[in-house]
Amino acid sequence: MIPTLITAINTLELIGSHIVTHLESGTTIDRTNRKNRKRTNSAIPVICRELIKQGHDPQEAAHVIRKALDQPGMISAFMQDRTLAAWAVIDVAESDLRLPHTVRHRPHSVAVDAKNAHERLKGPHPT
Repeated sequence: MIPTLITAINTLELIGSHIVTHLESGTTIDRTNRKNRKRTNSAIPVICRELIKQGHDPQEAAHVIRKALDQPGMISAFMQDRTLAAWAVIDVAESDLRLPHTVRHRPHSVAVDAKNAHERLKGPHPT
């Protein structure tokens, strides 16, 4: 008999494109105030990072569900579940020019530092 590792499954309900709720704890991430920007990010990685901060095991599975459009009830949003850690290290970005795609997550301070370093390398702006 092959031993199997049983991990807890966290059910995440995707409401529209910008709201995600963790059904077991009631934690909700609402990013509707960020939807009219040049580039928007999914709320799924954000809630996974929040759940890890709250003490959930990063190796627990995250099962994402959404409302079915053609029938009553909920359906799975993705074919496979991912771990909280797998969701936490990415961002899913979307813009007017590109379809949703994954990018590596950079905390805000790291992104700002990188932008400032890039501007220092360019030198002063000619006037």
